[in-house]
Amino acid sequence: MDQNIPFPFLLEIKNDTFFLIDHKNKIIDHSGLVKNQMKAGDTLHMKEHDFFLVSDGESPFLFDLKDSLNFSFQHYKAGARFKPAIAEPLASLEEAKDFLQGNVFSAEIESMTPNRDMRITRTWSFGQDSLISVYSYFYQDQLMYQEQQRKKYHLFERQGMLFFSENELPENPQMLYQITDLENNGSFRIKYYRNSDEMEEVYSLAEVQELPQDLPVFSKCLDGQPGEYYHDNITYQQGNDYLLKKIGAEAPVAEGDGYITIHFTVNCEGKVGRLGLEQMDPEYRSASFSPALVKHLISEVTALKDWPEIPPGSFYKDVHAFLMFKIRDGKITDLIP
Repeated sequence: MDQNIPFPFLLEIKNDTFFLIDHKNKIIDHSGLVKNQMKAGDTLHMKEHDFFLVSDGESPFLFDLKDSLNFSFQHYKAGARFKPAIAEPLASLEEAKDFLQGNVFSAEIESMTPNRDMRITRTWSFGQDSLISVYSYFYQDQLMYQEQQRKKYHLFERQGMLFFSENELPENPQMLYQITDLENNGSFRIKYYRNSDEMEEVYSLAEVQELPQDLPVFSKCLDGQPGEYYHDNITYQQGNDYLLKKIGAEAPVAEGDGYITIHFTVNCEGKVGRLGLEQMDPEYRSASFSPALVKHLISEVTALKDWPEIPPGSFYKDVHAFLMFKIRDGKITDLIP
């Protein structure tokens, strides 16, 4: 796991030698014979990597001394924490492929984008070499928006354990997932690490085995934590007055006063996706506005195209942004920021 970007490697110990394995199950580096147990303060020397062991135990915390870009300083935001993979009896790799490919699975997920008021599901369709992901956003059990992405993926077995990664671009560090609890009833569990959090999701056969067609396509340019809009003043180029007129012109009138915040990610291509929703009353307590108004705001925000170019940062290529709409007597009256 890593605070900013995925660290897509397995660390395997075999015959007193450490092996570094990438997201395609390829051994990319190894140590010499390590006879003594590694402890905090030691350095694990490999040909291309020198891992300084900050802490040991079941979750060793490492820094790659030869990688000054991703491990720029010895802080939890710039390190890699390894945790044991889950060992369990597993069907053969071919049986797992037969189970996954040609079926559609769905799970409720937590968004990396700030979100309190929407339920988000991710639907996966595994092909022979590509994985289609559909993100669906629900508010008060009504579908607000959907987006999709298609990426190549790689499914592999290591020491009787099953892993897969989405591997579209080699320069984009890939999320590495472990598949567990592969059940005959059509469900499985995935385990992965996002930022400093250990994540688990349970996927079940979707009720509808056909994906929706002609959805907007969105994919982050870097599978990590987006930067924040204020890093480079990423605000809409035509300004708030334009947005207020455009979005408020045909907005449905709703009841209540307060604020509706639409969170989203702007990727390096200027596209908008990965949504979140937070609503508050005038005293900044949790509130709920009409689904019609929320859907209108989401539709308008996701259609915006005129975003400034995002200069890449040290740890990001995409930016988290938000638009907070002030509501008075059910009407949009102001926009922040």
